[in-house]
Amino acid sequence: MVKLHRFGLQVLTNLCSQPYSSPAIVDYLIPNNLRLACARLSTMASPPKPIAAPFGTWKSPLESETVYQKSSSITGVLVDVKSGRVFHIESRPSEAGRSVLLDTLLPDKQAQGPIVTDPVPVVPSSSNVRTRVHEYGEGAARVNGGYAYWSEFQDGRIYRRQLGADVGLEDVEALTPASDVYRYADFDIHPTMADLLICIREDHTQDLPSKVKNSLVLINTATKDIQEMRPARADGFYAFPRFGGKDGSKIAWIEVSEV
Repeated sequence: MVKLHRFGLQVLTNLCSQPYSSPAIVDYLIPNNLRLACARLSTMASPPKPIAAPFGTWKSPLESETVYQKSSSITGVLVDVKSGRVFHIESRPSEAGRSVLLDTLLPDKQAQGPIVTDPVPVVPSSSNVRTRVHEYGEGAARVNGGYAYWSEFQDGRIYRRQLGADVGLEDVEALTPASDVYRYADFDIHPTMADLLICIREDHTQDLPSKVKNSLVLINTATKDIQEMRPARADGFYAFPRFGGKDGSKIAWIEVSEV
């Protein structure tokens, strides 16, 4: 009797777990005293009926905003040539598209397997590390000698912050004056005179594509003086200014003429 009971429960369980099981089959094959157990074990619920809808109007259980907000991406990788530390810029759709400069915090020694890091921001929580120079927005930040430099999307100014555990995240210094017409990008720091920074400055005084002017400028970050190294021009543009040589005695750049 015990064996039969165990066998009956096994058959009951197997039968009620089949996708083709139905009340009629259960009533015919299962004794009355096992029907209550079948009700508890059965997976006979009818599948939901398919919903017909015109192409492109079917309602997905996944909202586009849910997918978009989880799709943060790395838009740039930077290395402090003095210390070898690695940083990166992360675009965050969940924060209205804000771009954040982070210390990647790579491990000192590379172990086998995936690299696991816990990046930390190195700019204030309100900062948006982004520029619209050349309209495509590259070259928005630079890290050199323990300092982070970036172009602030909200006001177009260049800011600097010293990196270190004893320096507050909000403790930043503006290197360029407030302006409604200037944008800055693509920074390089002099190898021996850390107060000198070269970059591109874009002048939107006449904010039409054919009137926007592009120039190379040298900024003394100690005195905040700005010197134009190459004349502003609207018939072309400059890109990738770099100090050359170990002593920084030369400057190289790319210059494009549309004439």
